[in-house]
Amino acid sequence: MSWLVMIPLARAGAEIEGTVLAGGRTAPESPIPLPSAFETTIEPSGLGAAIVDARVGRSTGAWAQADLSLWAYAPESEATLLAGGPAIGWTGSSDAVVRFDLAARYDLQAYPNLDASSSGRGEALVRGARRWQRWSLSGFALGVDRRFAGAGVTDFTTGELGAVLGLLGSGPLAIDVGVSGQVNQAEGVGSDGPVGGQGRSLIRVRVGGDEWHVVLEHRLIVAAEGEIETETQPLFTPLGDYSDDVDALSGGGFVQNRVDLSAAWVHGPWTATASTILRLRDAEPEELQAAYGRAIQGRVEGRRTFSDRLEGFASVGVGSATLAGSEAYTDTSAWIGVTCHLSAPPRDP
Repeated sequence: MSWLVMIPLARAGAEIEGTVLAGGRTAPESPIPLPSAFETTIEPSGLGAAIVDARVGRSTGAWAQADLSLWAYAPESEATLLAGGPAIGWTGSSDAVVRFDLAARYDLQAYPNLDASSSGRGEALVRGARRWQRWSLSGFALGVDRRFAGAGVTDFTTGELGAVLGLLGSGPLAIDVGVSGQVNQAEGVGSDGPVGGQGRSLIRVRVGGDEWHVVLEHRLIVAAEGEIETETQPLFTPLGDYSDDVDALSGGGFVQNRVDLSAAWVHGPWTATASTILRLRDAEPEELQAAYGRAIQGRVEGRRTFSDRLEGFASVGVGSATLAGSEAYTDTSAWIGVTCHLSAPPRDP
């Protein structure tokens, strides 16, 4: 649910951003669902992207967002992707002590040269939180439904209920501890699969202030039952978006440790960010979806602000996974680009 809680609701007025970038990628087809054996002949490609993002809303009340992006590749044109969709929501707050969020989002991922891998994804969130001087308590309900165009790729539906206890330490330290339960169902060719379940725990530690911060997070997932997958599903689509979807299905049962590490540093017009996700999974039976033993993705990005409306950036990333048996891939990417704030929000007095 991170995309929902990170939407900049606090910004007054409306904002429209346009981004263009160019770079390259060593395994551009790695995020595409592969209904048969894992593809090992992926060739490196150059890439270019154009992204438009529009947001409107304030710290409380209704808000809306829409985005559209085109990721074009050559010569591996099968990876060319058109993605986007709307998001809407409402936030209520009482003296910054009680907060309530309703949000919904729909995204379309269309591969013009590979229709079977196209998908539509809906997500809805209800979240409430209560804050005291030194700690906070929140609860949430999250639902996701994703449908693929291809007959050989598994659709899925999930629902999750959870609670997070936040502890505000002295100085720059904050700790969150959470638990949740999730149910999931795969819908394969011609029939619905069995329902799977997951128990999840969360420990998150944040250290930092206004100019820098480091966040370390551990998630444990114990999954049982559910559809045993026979396809290789995408781990990162596109380039890290929806990274939680790889954990959506119980796949016959597994135990997974996931570690997220992120950091940010701001100095004058410069901003540097880094993030990585490591998954270590032990699954039985060893089928494709449940039994990758290791997956890691990471990205480092630097940005420089040139004016109220223009900033430039450079980014380097890697994604790697070991699937059932000896099948594996490593995908590296790098690009440079500019972002233009076409309608900059008003500054606070």
